[in-house]
Amino acid sequence: MQQAAFQGEATLLNTYGATNPAEFFAVATEHFFEQPQQLAEQHPALFAELQRYYRINPAEWRPEAEPLPDWKPGRDMGRT
Repeated sequence: MQQAAFQGEATLLNTYGATNPAEFFAVATEHFFEQPQQLAEQHPALFAELQRYYRINPAEWRPEAEPLPDWKPGRDMGRT
């Protein structure tokens, strides 16, 4: 991850996690809960380790949420 960050390569995990071990844990945890399927596919060993640590599998909870629509103030939010 550090090499990818230094080379400007895109990664699933935010490259800020490469700054130190505590930030790596925080970034990995964020993705574990927010994008579990992607993390499990791209970093299966990391996902398995976090699964053992937290003793849960968030990939079983629900499908990953779709991005929210682009909301602008004053928009009717679909009401008729």
